[in-house]
Amino acid sequence: MVYCNLIKQHDNEVVYAVGGSTKDITGELIINFKDKTYALTKPPLNSKVYNRHISAMVSRAMHNFSNGVFPKRLSYEI
Repeated sequence: MVYCNLIKQHDNEVVYAVGGSTKDITGELIINFKDKTYALTKPPLNSKVYNRHISAMVSRAMHNFSNGVFPKRLSYEI
């Protein structure tokens, strides 16, 4: 599972705090919606997030990003 809270949006990038549980959203995820890429720049401290789950969540949100909509929260639950 992946849970994200919006930190900031600038230019073509969105920065989210990320975690594998709602109690540990301590990592950082940068999404470049122009290039359709993302990078986990800091893993969460006490939980695990899987690349496969992040990829599914980002793919689902990419349409919103390209339309200028930046949700305050993103998540992907199995």
